[in-house]
Amino acid sequence: MVSHTVPFTVAWRHVDAAGLIYYPNIFRYFEEAEHQLLARLGYPHNEPAPKGIAFPRVHVECNYLRPLQLGDSGTVTCSVTKVGEKSMTFEFDVVKYKNGKGESAGGTGGVLCAKGQIVSVTMDPATGQGVPLPTDLRAALEGWE
Repeated sequence: MVSHTVPFTVAWRHVDAAGLIYYPNIFRYFEEAEHQLLARLGYPHNEPAPKGIAFPRVHVECNYLRPLQLGDSGTVTCSVTKVGEKSMTFEFDVVKYKNGKGESAGGTGGVLCAKGQIVSVTMDPATGQGVPLPTDLRAALEGWE
């Protein structure tokens, strides 16, 4: 199955008064990685329902493992872990880097700060009913690009 990684930097607008990421804002990072992955697969979110398909979320979760603070940078990796008849499951790893250059000080790699999951379904926005994943999207999600 496919994955996509995007960089992030924790911005002032994403933190609370203590300078820590405000917990729902982690989903902004998840969503950016997911949207870039879907765009790469031919389903850009530059309109509400690309190719006539909406992708409402039916399940979201996140485990916060280490704090993210104002100015931290790192990557979010979005991986497709399951493709159903009308659904797709994305898992996310949020890794921060201590030196801002893709590795921690000393070159030992980043620190896993959060792990999450989003399950989306495919829906006809006109009827509100679930529809099967389009064949091209299914093939791309399963890595047959």
